[in-house]
Amino acid sequence: MLNSSGGSVNHAIALGRRFRELGMLTTVGASVPAATRGERPHVSPEAYCESMRVFLLLSGKSRHVPQEAHVRVHQIWMGDRAENARAASYSADDVMIVERDVGRLAKYTFDMGGTGDLLALSLNVPPWEDLHELSGEELRLTNLSTGGIDAQLGSPQPALNRFASSATSSSRGQE
Repeated sequence: MLNSSGGSVNHAIALGRRFRELGMLTTVGASVPAATRGERPHVSPEAYCESMRVFLLLSGKSRHVPQEAHVRVHQIWMGDRAENARAASYSADDVMIVERDVGRLAKYTFDMGGTGDLLALSLNVPPWEDLHELSGEELRLTNLSTGGIDAQLGSPQPALNRFASSATSSSRGQE
């Protein structure tokens, strides 16, 4: 469950690859603790998944984005100069680092089943502009929302049915 404004490109890629190895399911949501005694903690679908956390969302074997959630993207940038990106100075080494990280992010995106549309939407928003919030259609177009998590988080199924549907999905190569 993700509710975050972002983070490091390389750390998100490493964590995302680990999530995929573990077969994790991802969604956007915020954990809400119990306010009173007797009340149960719950998950609020109104949450934010921004910047590199969007690519962490992509790592889920199954991914769900509630309608109330906000999934927002922008370009990757030199972290120490993101606050005043236009006024900062950049060396050839700095440009090389950003381009290398874009390449890593592209490979990761395709490895996780995302589309080039996710990269295009992200790379079109410079750090001095507001983040772009993905529409429902863009979530589907980028493969960020597979919709499959609801069934897996919903009411329990008999063990035989869960294993049978899992084997069927694996035999089709859907992960």
